Amino acid sequence: MLIISTAGHIDHGKTSLIKALNNFSGDNTPEEIKRGITIDLSFSNLEHISFVDVPGHESLVKTMIGGVQSEYAMLVVDINEGLMPQTLEHIFILKIMGVKNIILVLNKIDLWQNLDEKKEEILKKLDFTPIKTFLVSATKNIGINELKEYLLSLPVPNYEDFALKINVDRIFNVKGVGLVATGILKSGKLECKNYISDENKNIQIKSIEVQHKSVDSVNAPARVAFVFKGELKVGNIIYSKGYLRSANEIYTTLEGDLKHDENVLFCAANKQIEAKYLNYEKYAKFVLKKPIALSFNEPFVILKNARAIAGGVVLNPLTEPLKKAKMIELLRALEQKDFKSAFALLNQNHSTGFGLFCAPQRFNLSTEQALEYAKIVGEIVDIKGACVYTKKALEEVKTQIKNLFIKNPYSLQSAKSLEKSLGTDEFLCDLALKDLDFLELNNGLYHKKGEKIEKLLENNEEKIYKELNSLTPKAPYNIYDELNLDRKSGDDIIKRLCSKNKVKRLAHNYFISVIALDEFVKNIQGLLKLGVGVQELKNEYNLSRKYAISLLEYLDTLKGVKNIDNKRYLMQN
Repeated sequence: MLIISTAGHIDHGKTSLIKALNNFSGDNTPEEIKRGITIDLSFSNLEHISFVDVPGHESLVKTMIGGVQSEYAMLVVDINEGLMPQTLEHIFILKIMGVKNIILVLNKIDLWQNLDEKKEEILKKLDFTPIKTFLVSATKNIGINELKEYLLSLPVPNYEDFALKINVDRIFNVKGVGLVATGILKSGKLECKNYISDENKNIQIKSIEVQHKSVDSVNAPARVAFVFKGELKVGNIIYSKGYLRSANEIYTTLEGDLKHDENVLFCAANKQIEAKYLNYEKYAKFVLKKPIALSFNEPFVILKNARAIAGGVVLNPLTEPLKKAKMIELLRALEQKDFKSAFALLNQNHSTGFGLFCAPQRFNLSTEQALEYAKIVGEIVDIKGACVYTKKALEEVKTQIKNLFIKNPYSLQSAKSLEKSLGTDEFLCDLALKDLDFLELNNGLYHKKGEKIEKLLENNEEKIYKELNSLTPKAPYNIYDELNLDRKSGDDIIKRLCSKNKVKRLAHNYFISVIALDEFVKNIQGLLKLGVGVQELKNEYNLSRKYAISLLEYLDTLKGVKNIDNKRYLMQN
């Protein structure tokens, strides 16, 4: 599908031109009909082309920006009036938004005589060269066929086949159908399944329509309508889960003059968000009042007092913990698309690993393309996990593991358990364990060389049992962490203690030794004669409510104890 936007000053004939091309009248809301101007975005089709007709009034520039999300645009100019203020502002916005293919349509030629002279005069005033110029009269149908043939011959651009991304521009209710949304499919493939919005809401796509035809799926680029279930608003972005992340800090190129610390309106992806501009030499940092999910090289426009005064493209769409000098170095590499240098810098500044599943958003690269750069600059690359590490990161993990075994020489560890306890990726933990020559692997667990695994299990069993020999023992996972013990090994030890009837499970994560439990029953006999409830146990033994309830439920299993109004009594024979 080919998407073509209009642009131009109010009353220069954008909507009339669309009507001449496909017989569609866009100004159809009551206010548009009353005022005779386009107020909202209007959408229509011509064979494989989707038109987005934008308003030309100066007060509606935010709406116009939301409609310019295509490779092509028709700049409509009334040949009698020439270039007007909104024409120039729209040209600026088209350039900022990256629309390189601009077709100049000089309209209302039936009202002017010296056409060639006026055409040259207008062309000389432009700061760009249109890919084609047409002389037409939308109302008299002059030159329309030639323009139509040209538009239908334009090549459809190739989009990268990344994860799905849709900018939602309209939502309405259709009786008997449900909620319908429309938008431009920027990347990926839309199917009838579940996606997520930039507000982290689940969105179920129930049916899809393209150019008034029902389809099972559609590839970018395309204008789409879809019936959905979920919470969705105009301006929301729908994407494949895990593809996009939102951020309040955006780093960009900048065209236009802004003052450091100036408050502006940041417009991108059908959103308008208040922001503060910070100067980063030739680049910009925008601190947004609300987070937004943008991608590398995505265009934006800056408004001040409702006028377009600046813009650029996004270089770094995510918050990155870099000092200003390093950030400027990164932005320079990204602007030049020198991903080798960018990856090298990021790799050195991510001590626990630099993930690449975000590559489509961060660099407009597939994960596979990003991994090729990673192999060049990365010292350690996890292909399956799409992550890059430095040798320094590996040495730090090895040091942490050494310290664990110094603290508990009887420790039993696996890469998976270390991932949880150290907060480091399993891949790096596995490399570190394999690289430590004082360890050996036995039944999937690493332990100190020369130690019998049976002896290690026995030693750790004694330590765990000692920790559970209390009325208020710690939760098992906390005990494992203190002993630097693999969680599976710890769970197996507790199961073994329970099978030996040395430990009882009273509730989730509440395990207690039978000796401690018997001591509790022996000591509470006196209180049971008077009646024991939750509050009495909490006061007497300084217990949490959870532990008190679990102990009362255990008392219910004993002979001679009866529950009366949530208090336990020892019944006299």
